[in-house]
Amino acid sequence: MPSSIAFFDVDHTLVDGNSGYYSSIRLVRRGVLKRRRVLQAVYYSLASLLFPQDVKKIYQIAIDDMAGWPLDKILEIGNECFEKDIKKRLFPDGLKKIKEHQKRGDRVVLLSSGPYMTLYHLRAYLKADTAYTMGPIIEGGVLTDTLHLPICHAEGKIHFAELEARKHHVPLKKCFFYTDHISDIPLLEKVGHPVVVNPNRKLARFAEKHGWKILRWS
Repeated sequence: MPSSIAFFDVDHTLVDGNSGYYSSIRLVRRGVLKRRRVLQAVYYSLASLLFPQDVKKIYQIAIDDMAGWPLDKILEIGNECFEKDIKKRLFPDGLKKIKEHQKRGDRVVLLSSGPYMTLYHLRAYLKADTAYTMGPIIEGGVLTDTLHLPICHAEGKIHFAELEARKHHVPLKKCFFYTDHISDIPLLEKVGHPVVVNPNRKLARFAEKHGWKILRWS
């Protein structure tokens, strides 16, 4: 039984960039997503830094294009994305922090609104215990056009954190959560060890007001 669970957001927390953006580009190049999704991916990647996005709507658009594709083919593209786009953008300080938790015997869990197809490979690379991400329901090894709910975003992350905590008999008050995004405040307020990474000005002020740890990774 782990003494604690360390939850990690991914985009802009462990990765200097947006995994959904890079995955979308790869999917367009492989003919899975329509070409106009490139412009949408650029827009949503930039806009997410400025104001809240309808993450459920964004993913529904993508999985409508992907429905009917075999999972093994999508995972192959996800691996290409991880190896060529994501791995080189991992924050060294983030990798070090994960190893610190693993050496302590803590369970390491990814909580991300990034795509399963790419973060599946990131989880394996980090040797994280599990990952909760975004993606469609799979039937018979084929992607459907139905999004897996609840989505792993904002308050939805509380659902998965509580699920993981109950499963391993670890109170959330003994858990850590590392994230960069203000949409994750609901879970930051639930755990006993909230940590904000490379926060924007608004989140930094909120963290300072509540006495939360602030880390700067480059």
